This record gives sequence, structure tokens and C-alpha cells, in this order.
Amino acid sequence: MTVGQAADKLGLPPDSIYALSACSDVAGKPIFTEHFFDNSGSAKQRMIAVKEVVEFSERFISLKEYSEMVGIGPRGASKQLTNEGISPIAPREIVLRAIYDRQEVLELVDS
Repeated sequence: MTVGQAADKLGLPPDSIYALSACSDVAGKPIFTEHFFDNSGSAKQRMIAVKEVVEFSERFISLKEYSEMVGIGPRGASKQLTNEGISPIAPREIVLRAIYDRQEVLELVDS
């Protein structure tokens, strides 16, 4: 899928997808691998594997999704996660959104 399609599916801006393509998970595996294909013009089209997009949505959760899940505003949700020692997977300044490890967050919800 295109970067734009991946961004729409995940509720992230395209710049976040580009930034996440430069990030690795704890095992050193890139979060997204960009593939380049020739489009009908002279430019190359950046594509992200559908499998990686699905894996991302299963492994990670945005602050927005978490705050909606627990019924509190994003600031309160962010403070709650910080107080529990749960940090975003990458600096918000780089990926433009607060994104967390889904398992860590759901363990907090379940406790």
C-alpha cells in the first residue's frame, strides 16, 4: 500500500510513516520497510507492506486510541502512562504522535 494509504489506515500523518521507517524495534528490525516502485511518471512511489501495517496496529497503540479506550482526555492519559513508567516507542517530536507498546498499555488497563 502507499504511504498515504498506510497513514490513513493507522490514523497517522504520512510524515509519521516516513519517521517510523527510520526507526527500529527493540530487536533492531525496522518498524516499516519502504519499497520503491516506478509510477506512471518519473518519480518512484514509496510503498509499505500491508503485513507491516497490520503488525503495527497489533503491536502499538496511539495515545488517542488509549485515551478513548479509558474515557479520559489525551493529557490525562499521557500523564497516567508517564506515572506508570510507560514511555512512547519514539520521541513525539520525531514521529509526530505519541505511540506506545500495546501490550504494556493493555496490561495497565487490565490491572
